[in-house]
Amino acid sequence: MAAIVILIVLVLIMTKMIDITSRTSMLTGKTMDVESEVRMVFDRFALDLNQAVNRPDVDWRLNKAVGNDQIGFWSQVRGYNSQRALSSVNFRVASMAPTPGVPGSGLPQLERAARGVGWDDMVLGVEQDPLLGPTLVIPASSDYQLLGDQIFRLEFCYLLKDGSLSTVHYNSQIKNELLSTRAPDASDDVSYSYRAGSWWTMTVSGTPAAPGTTAHYICRDESMGRAIWEKTAPTENISAIVMAVAIVDRKTRMLLSDGQLNSLTNLFLDADDGADVLSAWNAVSDDPAPLISIHPLLGQTVRVYQRYFTLP
Repeated sequence: MAAIVILIVLVLIMTKMIDITSRTSMLTGKTMDVESEVRMVFDRFALDLNQAVNRPDVDWRLNKAVGNDQIGFWSQVRGYNSQRALSSVNFRVASMAPTPGVPGSGLPQLERAARGVGWDDMVLGVEQDPLLGPTLVIPASSDYQLLGDQIFRLEFCYLLKDGSLSTVHYNSQIKNELLSTRAPDASDDVSYSYRAGSWWTMTVSGTPAAPGTTAHYICRDESMGRAIWEKTAPTENISAIVMAVAIVDRKTRMLLSDGQLNSLTNLFLDADDGADVLSAWNAVSDDPAPLISIHPLLGQTVRVYQRYFTLP
């Protein structure tokens, strides 16, 4: 009897050890899987961005939105089903139409579009806000292809030339003038609370015969009576795009309903001026309680990543 009891105890211990080893192995495999996907996505974005056409008179589509952001720009890469050496490249998180009988097929996923165009399709000329990209060719729905099926959240902000983090192309933590009808001069100085890095946008309304103009300036020296303002472009004040993504492994995604996924997405807030996205998102992923309240597995399977991409 004693031998049987000892044998049962040993079997229970071995069973528990095998279960723990199996769970650890499965979690490690999921982590390696999502990290491999994130690395591939970041590398693809870096490759496209390194070939971006970055000129003051070329528009970008850097759309900040409530929830997932969208990024688009002209890049000297070949488009899908095209031999042209210039493309309108766009990244977005979108929900696909669900495939009947395929769990998780209708969940949000990261997509990339590269619509091949010719150089003569590029419209030049600085817009009032060239970061919203009205002259960038908009890809058709059929142009988008799957890039990261485990990524459900995409957010970006800017690293400005002065070292600050911002959701706009200027430092919103200091005084700026965005609605002026004149250019700044030496008297627009520290006595009016302007600082080095202050942004000034001059917009002159136009007529059919004389189109309006928009010009941008940045303060280089705020000294009283001799302030220095330099004409520039929004993209020239951006040092890098900071991209953050949130990801959950495929098997866990298939267990989530649309409502659960929406609740999960809402936990990861939009970027704030002066704040680091990853730090804010890490606070969510490091606190398992809200995640577990949505689904028990989310406390161990949600990951967040961020990378800085220098503009060419």
